[in-house]
Amino acid sequence: DVRHGLSVPGVGESTLDILMAFYGPPREWPSFKAMKRLAGTVPVVERSGNTDCPQRMSKLGDPVLRKIIFQIGKVARRYDAECDAIYYDQLVNKGKGHVAACIAAGLWILNCLRAVLRDGKEYESRHPETGKPIDREKSRELAQTLYTVPEEIRAARSKHKPNPHEERKQPTQPNKPSDGTQRPTEAKATPSGGSDVRSRKPGKQQPHSKKRRQPEQVAPK
Repeated sequence: DVRHGLSVPGVGESTLDILMAFYGPPREWPSFKAMKRLAGTVPVVERSGNTDCPQRMSKLGDPVLRKIIFQIGKVARRYDAECDAIYYDQLVNKGKGHVAACIAAGLWILNCLRAVLRDGKEYESRHPETGKPIDREKSRELAQTLYTVPEEIRAARSKHKPNPHEERKQPTQPNKPSDGTQRPTEAKATPSGGSDVRSRKPGKQQPHSKKRRQPEQVAPK
């Protein structure tokens, strides 16, 4: 029954509908490895000569599906102790960032959802260390108290770090050239009788307007 999928933490009706739009009906869902491949979360290793780079996500899948898995892990780790233990291990022990840790937790929830829909049973919370079944309130309490990421580790894993050596650029004033001299200004008459002051660059002369000469009037003799 599809309603058993709503018992999985981090999965709501809209999330379940989006997953079924990508993977089809639950009875036709592929293997878990194929589900990860469709989302672009399969780890790959880049090699250059004799050097092997660390593993990373391939990202050769649908970015919308990958974002949904990230949101599932981000929400589920706050309510489920086992999911939060995976997030903690990825962030603290394996040196992953917040996004990669949430995606790893979301993939674990996705595999649990696949098993729940396949077996037709509701999700059962378990203790992350003993594996014994616990109620949801106890699982939520453990998720908020047992696995707390230190702030220094969270700051070290963050990709957006302020640069103290970067100086803020001051906006340049258009009326002042780079050599520090003031540009001359000229006043132009306006229809209302006032004056319109405009800047004039040095070295360039403004074209003078030519006045049309009026013909002289000759008095009749």
